[in-house]
Amino acid sequence: MNRVHIIRSLANYLVLVRLYSIVDLLLIFLLARAVSIGNQIFNYNDIIFGGLYLLLWLFLTLDLEAKHKHTYRAVISNKIPYLLLFVATVISAYYNIYSLIFIILIWITTNTYIKKEESKIAGSACFISRGLYETSIFLFGISLFIGLMEMTLTHFLVSLIVFLLYASRNLIGDIRDVAFDKNTFVVRYGSKMSYLLIILMYIISILLMLYIFQNFLIVIPIIIFVIILLFYDNGYNLHRCSIILTSFTSVNIISYLFSWDLFYINILFLVCISNLILYNSISRKSNPKDTVFSEVKFLFLRDKQRK
Repeated sequence: MNRVHIIRSLANYLVLVRLYSIVDLLLIFLLARAVSIGNQIFNYNDIIFGGLYLLLWLFLTLDLEAKHKHTYRAVISNKIPYLLLFVATVISAYYNIYSLIFIILIWITTNTYIKKEESKIAGSACFISRGLYETSIFLFGISLFIGLMEMTLTHFLVSLIVFLLYASRNLIGDIRDVAFDKNTFVVRYGSKMSYLLIILMYIISILLMLYIFQNFLIVIPIIIFVIILLFYDNGYNLHRCSIILTSFTSVNIISYLFSWDLFYINILFLVCISNLILYNSISRKSNPKDTVFSEVKFLFLRDKQRK
């Protein structure tokens, strides 16, 4: 009986840590590595630094579950996420004491994000705190690879791109959950304003990437997604697409830094996005009811507030 209980507990933990986001986390780690040292040869330290990323991600996800205590999910002890944070802190301090600055920022942004259901201010700004978490963990990686004092303007501009992409992605998630949230930006200011803000953040990220890398192919996925946002109105599918977008954008930047061909990567992005957006446009009896193709609805015709 005890063995069955342990297995079920482990299975619940695996679900709660959002395994589908581990690849995305790995890409942020690889992006920090590529921007920092531009070396394609991996070593023992990469395994340790990647493990630290995983610990900090587990801290965010498990602390979120421990604080919210959703009745429809497994119960998580409050001690577990902070034990993981303590281990990450000790190991990080051994490699670079300045990395603790970003550990503190990760802790602050995590706690701010968790309070989104309790506070109107935290709720309205939760997409910002989520973006700042990703920015902090990105800069944390750079601090491990090259140190705080070696960071350049380019590192901070790329971190701003990371912020814009993940803040936009989280705001799309809030559009998806508008019927269930009570304090988010979407609830307070409406879906139309949220879409406009998302598009603005994506446009700024495009301009920054063109300024830094001076390569049009690198921003193709974001341009495609901005066009989709203008007429496609399905928060559930759009959030899934935004996850793919952040992953492909990281891959594009890494590929550019390593002089890999971006054309075929962009084609693969188009294949993935078109499948998510257009697959259910053909009516089938087997189509799930909650994924029916949403009607075309231009941005300026969207309701001010989701019902």
